[in-house]
Amino acid sequence: MLAGCSGGGSLPPAPTGVVVPGSDVAVSIPSRAYDVLRGGPCELSADGLVWYAVASSTFPPIAAAHARCKSASTLDTVAAPPIPSWGRPSGPTKA
Repeated sequence: MLAGCSGGGSLPPAPTGVVVPGSDVAVSIPSRAYDVLRGGPCELSADGLVWYAVASSTFPPIAAAHARCKSASTLDTVAAPPIPSWGRPSGPTKA
């Protein structure tokens, strides 16, 4: 995947949202990390055994391959997530 850095290749397309149908039925989704839900509420799972409930908004990244939602929803990834306040230095730093 370093071809995009050499100037000779192109970068892969940015991930697009995955639409999950509603009706509370578990469906397979492309396996990757998700951190935004539009719609919902939904439950996400990597293995289909342990499920994590997420509300409609942003949440810590979850690697998921299965989803089940109460209503039609879209799972996505934030291209440039905000830096949390605890991650910003309050004064000068030393390299």
